[in-house]
Amino acid sequence: MTSTFKLVSTLVMASAVVLTGCNKKQADATPDAVVAPAPAAAETAAAAPAPAANPAATPAPVAAPGASFDINSVPMSTATLPPFPYLDWPAKLEEGQRNEEEQEFDGVSVIAGTDVRPVEGRVSRRYYSLSNAKLSKLAAERNYEAALKAMGAVQVNQIQMDDPKLLEAHPALREVSGLRKTFKVLDRGDYKSYLIRTPKGSIWIAVAIDDYNATVVAVEEKAMEQSIKPLSAAQMQSELAARGHVALYMNFDTDKAIILDKDQGIIDEVSRMMASDSSLRLKVEGHTDSSGDAKRNERLSAERAGAVVASLVDKGVDKMRLAALGMGGSKPVADNGTEEGRAKNRRVELVRQG
Repeated sequence: MTSTFKLVSTLVMASAVVLTGCNKKQADATPDAVVAPAPAAAETAAAAPAPAANPAATPAPVAAPGASFDINSVPMSTATLPPFPYLDWPAKLEEGQRNEEEQEFDGVSVIAGTDVRPVEGRVSRRYYSLSNAKLSKLAAERNYEAALKAMGAVQVNQIQMDDPKLLEAHPALREVSGLRKTFKVLDRGDYKSYLIRTPKGSIWIAVAIDDYNATVVAVEEKAMEQSIKPLSAAQMQSELAARGHVALYMNFDTDKAIILDKDQGIIDEVSRMMASDSSLRLKVEGHTDSSGDAKRNERLSAERAGAVVASLVDKGVDKMRLAALGMGGSKPVADNGTEEGRAKNRRVELVRQG
């Protein structure tokens, strides 16, 4: 398979079980099996042929156009899940034909309801040629649907990647480069995104299959583990005096702008700095990495900058001394091609005014 992407082999599927393939006489009624979500599910699926009807998981309730997706509309799964990334390779796909990438923390977008939803966490991306896997497009679709249904997954996309309203709201998706950057898919094809809700958190799995290739993206949603130590008020003041700006690294839940309790200490330090210099005026800039939709990132970064300003005002800082601005991913300070670089680009910057 020709691909511009780097081939990586890092994942170990210790307990995922491959289903038994069907013989040639059954091919029209029962497609070659792809994967089993768990050993028990594998035994059940292998024993019975696939039904004639589409075995996809029950879709989430339909949302009105433009409405926000309600994650609580999806019930909790009670299934025992296999290890990350939850789905194994097709049985007939040779090892050298498997393309995969994994990041311990990264961002990707899925279609949830009728719009694009950025999610963050542990990300796996696998892609392969259908001809190498000896699978038709329909066979691959049916097998993934059945495997995901066994895991309690619910299909959550109500539109496709080429929906006119989606393309109008996100023009970058009109180009293949935009699709690859936003959804991490190879090309435009039939797209299905699924959500598995568990007591430990949300799992998102997207399957995109065109006439030639299949892409499977799995995200185990979680917050980034903070690895950069917060600055003290004195250190912030020194940075502002020397460079005119200082970066704050704060944790936000995916697609949210609520300051977490563990980051209140950063707000306290900024408040102390403002109290120590009554003439100091700041522009608070929100920044993201390049993952996901650019317009959404700009809005989200503005919301996060606004949340910082609101928290400082609550601490007694005069709101006339503060201004909030969302920069999205327009001003990276590191390489967005690496996890470490993206972590540095997700920041809130304080910029001295005047």
